[in-house]
Amino acid sequence: MRAMVITPVVGYLLLLNEEVVPLAEIDDRFRLISSELPWRLMLVYYGSFFTGIAAAVYQIWCPRIVKKYDSAIEYVGAEFNFFWDRDHFSYKLQQVRERLQAVPLWQQQLVGVRHLAEKLTARAKDEKEAGNHLTQAMTGWWHLADNDHLQARRAFCVLGAIGGTLLAIPSVWTFFEVTISAISNVFWK
Repeated sequence: MRAMVITPVVGYLLLLNEEVVPLAEIDDRFRLISSELPWRLMLVYYGSFFTGIAAAVYQIWCPRIVKKYDSAIEYVGAEFNFFWDRDHFSYKLQQVRERLQAVPLWQQQLVGVRHLAEKLTARAKDEKEAGNHLTQAMTGWWHLADNDHLQARRAFCVLGAIGGTLLAIPSVWTFFEVTISAISNVFWK
């Protein structure tokens, strides 16, 4: 994902460099009406540009915990033993309580942690219940992080969709051209 950030720069150096463009000589029927550059290369460039910008948005605003762990289950599985230590346990519960105070109720409801603060303030009766509290706290923590920066998430989705669409157009077009050519060569040879 990090390499996608430099894609627009590489695309610019390749596609818009006057010394490189002649190396990409393509049949005239594949060119835009008013452009010297082949339309497929232009779409690949712009698709890569939007995808690269989406990757940059993701790298900058996606919380580290979400990048490192694909799900709350994976996070709890990997970090539970660390937070089970008495000092780390108390720290994590306090960290989640403080975070919940700063998060609006609508976002708590959206993430499904609306009543987590009340659960975490109750004293655990036994080790099993303490483990459940820790699991709920860690799960809530991951879900809150996963829902941070909603505007950046929307930007990532829109830019990624635009980039993916622009990259798909020449691929799909070429696929159909090759398929039609192969079929016509087989049946109408």
